[in-house]
Amino acid sequence: MTQRERFLATVSGRRPEGILYTAGFTPDLNRRLIEHAGTEDLAGHYGFFSPVSIGPKAPEGYTTPDYTVGDNLNWPPRFRRAGEVDGSAHTDTLDLVSMDFRTGLALNPKIKRSKRAKRYVLFFRLPDRQAYVVIVDDVIRDDAKRRYEWLLQPDDKHRIVKEGPGKFAFEGVPTKGKGFEFSGTVDLKIRMIEPPDPAHTVAVNPRKDPRYVKYLRVRSREDRKRGLFLTVLYPKKKEGMTLPPITEIRRDGLIGATIGEDIVLFDTERSGSIDAAGVKSDAELVAIRVSNGTPADAVILNGSTLSLNGKKVAAAKVTLR
Repeated sequence: MTQRERFLATVSGRRPEGILYTAGFTPDLNRRLIEHAGTEDLAGHYGFFSPVSIGPKAPEGYTTPDYTVGDNLNWPPRFRRAGEVDGSAHTDTLDLVSMDFRTGLALNPKIKRSKRAKRYVLFFRLPDRQAYVVIVDDVIRDDAKRRYEWLLQPDDKHRIVKEGPGKFAFEGVPTKGKGFEFSGTVDLKIRMIEPPDPAHTVAVNPRKDPRYVKYLRVRSREDRKRGLFLTVLYPKKKEGMTLPPITEIRRDGLIGATIGEDIVLFDTERSGSIDAAGVKSDAELVAIRVSNGTPADAVILNGSTLSLNGKKVAAAKVTLR
C-alpha cells in the first residue's frame, strides 16, 4: 500500500497494511515491540513513513561554523553554570539576587570590557502590603570619567510620564482594535534615588506629547568614574493599598532609602561600616523589611553583623568576596 492507499483505508474504516505516517511508543511498549518484531528498526518493520532530505552539496574543504556563543566568548565557569547570577539569599518575604553582567556587556562592541558591572535586585514580597522591587546598579567601565546611563523600554501598550525630579510613572495607553482601554491608573511608579535629580532623554510617542515617552534614558548630569543607580519600582496599587512615602538617604559613601517602614542601604565605598536610619552593619548592602517598627526580615551582602536601633537583627547573608 502507498501512503495514500493507507490513508484512504484508515478513514474508510478498513484495515491498512501498516501504520499511517509514523508512531511513537512508551519505553515499555517500545521494548516489547522490539522483542516481538525481533529488530530495533520498528519504522522499517512496520513501514512508517521515512522522509528523505536532499540539500546542496558542501564544497570541498568546507567546515561547518561553530555558532556556540558561549564557547566563542570563553565564558567564565559560573556563567556557564547559572547565567549571570553569582549569589542569592532568601527569606519568607525578602529576596536578594546578585548578578555580574560584565560578560553581557562584552557582547556590545562599543563597550567590550568593564572593570565592574554588578546588579543587585531586592524583592520585597509583603503579605499585608504591595510587593515591590529595588534595583542597585554599579558599573565601572575603566578609569576614565564617563556619562553612564540607565534605560527602561516599555512595550507599545505603555508610556512613561515624568512626575518630578527622578520620579516617573509607567502607564497603560489605549490600543485600537486590541480591546485595551486606558483608565488613567498608574501601573508602576519609578523612583530614581541615585543619581539625584538625574538628566533624562525620552523618545516621544506618535502623539508628540513631551510628557509621554516610548523609552526612558536616565543619566547623571556630569561625567563620573562610576555609574551608580538605585531605583525603586513600585507596581500598581492593590485595592485599598496606597503608595508608601519614599525618603532618600544620602551620606558620604552611602546611598539608600526608606520605603514606608522598610530600609535599603548601600555602602558605595565598601567601607564595612553602615550607620544610618538606625541601622548599623559591616555589610555592603542591607535590606530590612519592617512591620510596625519591628524587623520582620532582613538580607545583607558581604557582611556578618546587623542591628536596628541598637538591637541585633537576624539576616540571610550573601558573601561574594
